[in-house]
Order: sequence, then C-alpha cells, then structure tokens
Amino acid sequence: MTTAPKPTPSLEDCQAETASEAIERAAALLAAATMAHPDGAELVALIATEATRLLPRGMSLVDGRPGSWEASLVEQLVEPTAVSDGPGPTPLDLECPRCSAPAGQGCWNPRTYVDNRHPHRERVAETKMNDLTFSPEYGWW
Repeated sequence: MTTAPKPTPSLEDCQAETASEAIERAAALLAAATMAHPDGAELVALIATEATRLLPRGMSLVDGRPGSWEASLVEQLVEPTAVSDGPGPTPLDLECPRCSAPAGQGCWNPRTYVDNRHPHRERVAETKMNDLTFSPEYGWW
C-alpha cells in the first residue's frame, strides 16, 4: 500500500497543550472506537502501526526508551514494515556526497578505504527532518 507521506503532527496539530492532555484525548478516542469496534487489541495495534508510519522513516515509537518493558510490548503491536514506511529518507537511502557510497551501502574513508561505522555528516545533513538527526545506531533523535 503506497500513500503520500504525511507530516509528523505536533502536539499543537493535535490541539493538545500538554502530553497528558494528548494522552487523555487519545484514551477517550480509543475507548469510543472500542465501543464501535469491539476488538480493542486490534485497534491499539492499528493505531500504533499508523503512528509509526507518521514518524520519519527509520524512527519508531520506542526510540526514546528501547529495551524497556513498554517498548517490548509496543514492538509486538507494530507491523514490522511500519518503521520503513515513514516519510523522508534516511541517510542510507541517498548517495553520499563525500565518498560517493551508493544508496543502501555504508560510507567509507576515501583515503584508507576503510568502512565507516556511521554515515558521513554530509550524508546525514541531506536527510535532516523536523530538526531531527538520524543515527544508524539510535535512529532519529
């Protein structure tokens, strides 16, 4: 299923002034939706998957606290392909302007020909989204 990328909404876009207000609104919406669609677990999984698709590509709902018990449960709910469905490219989706590494391949040092652990900053700069930076180790932050 291919759809046009949607921008990642902010709290203001959701008409919520605080995170706790956003949680209250989301909980009320989920409760109302469960009354109309009795499979609440499916609704939570669909919501978590769609929320992941709204994030920049490569970012997940659990990037803030990977490895926590909550993150483990959320990862089980989200469709596996949702992280790669988000809008915008990650650094590895583009050719590196510094070392000319093709899309899909890691950067390398042009003088020593040694593979770099991280993409060159020029490659990362081309993919900045919403004031976030991509790290292959930590995702978007």
